[in-house]
Amino acid sequence: MRLPYGLSALGIALITSIWASDPVMAGPTSAIRRPNHLSPFACSGSVEKRVWALWDGVIKDSVRNDLIEKRLLSTGDTYALYDLQTTLSNLVAMAHRCGRHSRLVQLADLLLPVFNGMETLLPPNEHHQGWVCRGGSLCTKANRRLGREVLLVSLQGLGLLTDLASRLANYPNSSFQQHSFVGLTASASQSHLERMATPELRDSLRLRLQAKPVDVKGNSSGLLFTSGDIWRYTIAMNTAAFSAESWYPSKAVRGMVRDTAHLFAKRTTIDSRSASPRANLDAHFWDRRVDHAYAGYDGVVSPVKCVRHQGKLRAVLRNPLIPRQPVSGTGWDISHARRLVPLFEAVERNGSQASATFGIPFGLLPTRLVRDAYTNQLADVIWNQDPKYPLFSNYWGGANGWYRVAYKPGNGSCRIGYPPFGLTSAFPQGGFITWKVYKPQLGDLGVSLFRLSISTRPSDRVFVTKYYPQLAVPDDAPGPRQYGKLQFWSSLIGLN
Repeated sequence: MRLPYGLSALGIALITSIWASDPVMAGPTSAIRRPNHLSPFACSGSVEKRVWALWDGVIKDSVRNDLIEKRLLSTGDTYALYDLQTTLSNLVAMAHRCGRHSRLVQLADLLLPVFNGMETLLPPNEHHQGWVCRGGSLCTKANRRLGREVLLVSLQGLGLLTDLASRLANYPNSSFQQHSFVGLTASASQSHLERMATPELRDSLRLRLQAKPVDVKGNSSGLLFTSGDIWRYTIAMNTAAFSAESWYPSKAVRGMVRDTAHLFAKRTTIDSRSASPRANLDAHFWDRRVDHAYAGYDGVVSPVKCVRHQGKLRAVLRNPLIPRQPVSGTGWDISHARRLVPLFEAVERNGSQASATFGIPFGLLPTRLVRDAYTNQLADVIWNQDPKYPLFSNYWGGANGWYRVAYKPGNGSCRIGYPPFGLTSAFPQGGFITWKVYKPQLGDLGVSLFRLSISTRPSDRVFVTKYYPQLAVPDDAPGPRQYGKLQFWSSLIGLN
């Protein structure tokens, strides 16, 4: 029945393998089984040391110089906020798990300049500030993003900022609570929530609460549960951690947050037919989306190819034609679904405060049962069930066909789409490994991927290079190319 809701043996074997093969972790394998031996994946273990060495060595300066100073502040490319969140989210969570207070403060100091990129908005929001996109490859006149705030990237950036600020705000150390980063983040997140709580959005939420999949017309996204919704939900959870002293949300904001919580609950479909309930997000609502048109096609060749026409590349259908093969019930893709990770963390840390702040009814926030059900879907359906060479399907519903064939980002580029397992890197880089706390098997898979990423065996190198290229980057590569390893390594640590 489907309902909307209102260290294993494998891990020990894999750690033993790593210990034997990695010079950083070299030593007698029998030591791994000693209770007083520090796991390489524990806080203060060898992998955490690798993380901070990578951070201090090349990534910290790259984030400051490339993402913040150059892209965001000099070029006005607000998509840097998007990349800041994907790059730093797992590191923030790891630093908090391991009690690295000074590192959290360091990250807050690093991120402070992002607020210098905010500017006063046009009416009717002239009393608010936001990040307006002034340049970069994804903000053009053609896609009508140039000179405007791209709300999704602002929300994703605020997802990171409120995550870090809420952790600092909850520390007993008053100097952390009073860090200027916390105050600036609180002001920015509260402002964004207030100006988002428009009658139009409230009407949209109410409409979607009543909608059914058959109501979706063509490729329209008007009735879908979107990335903007999940980030707004997450930001509200985090903002509750520092709202009591200086801000009480308006009636419109409280209603908006409650409706968003209701919508997430309604669009979470739990399949309880198996022994382990499994959850999908927005199943059937996305069935007609062009991005999902080839969800059932798992061929090697893309249905389109890029050809040059009048000096520009464009995607054209192949001859003979590869017909569209949609799949019913795909739900979200796994890459976008990584946004579940910071949402669930925010609910765990700040759910009680958020319920009181926004008047969210008891039991409406994602419960442990719901979080377990999403984890079971990842482990039982999306994973290919190969512990040695783990891969993950493109779609949360389990389909593994092509994704976003001929996608048009609005910058004139030609994209043939993502092939089967083309989004598999979302597992190691998107924070899903931290769901080990719900299902230890996912931690084992993270360890398996770590072993593969440091292996010198030709077959292992071919596998990693093909499916997880960001994890195969050499240690002497420039900072931006190392971001994937930082995301991956930091999600492995301190989960015991």
